[in-house]
Amino acid sequence: MSLSALLASVPATVRRHEATFQRARAAEPAFERYATASALLDAVTPRSALPIAERQVLVAAILRRHQAGGHPLWQALLLRAFEVLLLAMRRRAHGDADEREQQVALAFLRAVGRVRPHEPVFATVPRAMARTLRSATRAAIRAEADHVPFDEESLEHAPSPHAEPTPYVACLAREIAERVARRPGGEDVVRVLAGIETAAERAERLAASTRASAEEEQAAGSRLRQRTRRALREVRAELAVDDDAGSE
Repeated sequence: MSLSALLASVPATVRRHEATFQRARAAEPAFERYATASALLDAVTPRSALPIAERQVLVAAILRRHQAGGHPLWQALLLRAFEVLLLAMRRRAHGDADEREQQVALAFLRAVGRVRPHEPVFATVPRAMARTLRSATRAAIRAEADHVPFDEESLEHAPSPHAEPTPYVACLAREIAERVARRPGGEDVVRVLAGIETAAERAERLAASTRASAEEEQAAGSRLRQRTRRALREVRAELAVDDDAGSE
C-alpha cells in the first residue's frame, strides 16, 4: 500500500480497533486520560495542542505496543504522529511519485520497528528513516549508473582502457586504507572514507553493540568525524611529500 493510502486509512483503522485500545488503556498509564482511540489519535497529531514533551511520551507508549505486537491500531497512530515527517521525507526520496511513496512507507515501517522506545522518538525515528532513504537512493543511483543503453554497447562507443588509470588508483586507495587502518580507530575511519557507512551510521552501529545512550552515540559520531578529517589531512600531507620526493 502506498504512503498516501496508508495515511488516508488512519481514522477508519483507529475507529475499527476501539476494543483493542480499551484493553491497552487499562494497562497503560499514558493512555488513561483518553477515553477513546480517536481521542488518542487527536492527541498525537502534529497539529495537537498537546506540548511536544507530552506527545513524545504518548508516542513512545504507542511505539512500545507496536513493537510488542504489530497491531494495525498502533501502526495507524504512529502514521498520524509522524505524518508531517513522512510528507517531508517523500520529497527527499529518489524516483517517480509512486517509488518515493513506497520508499518512505518502507523506511518508516522499518524505523518504527527498530528504534528504542525509551529514547527521544521524535529524534530517533527521523534519523533511522533518513539512513534507510540514503541507502535506497545510493542503490538506485548505482543501478542507474550500471545500466548501459544498447547503442553504447557497440565497439565504437566502448571506453578506452587507457582513459583512466584504474589499477594505479586501486593500489593507491589500498595503500592509503592500510596506512589509516593501522592507527587507533582507523578501521572505522576507513569504512567512512570508503563510503561503506557514514560517520553517523558507524557511530550508531557501535553504540548499539555497547548499548550506549543517544548522547554517547552523538559524541562517538563527533569523534569519528574528527578522526576522519585528521586522517585526510595526514594522508594529503604524506602524498605531497611523496610527490615532492619523486620530482627531485
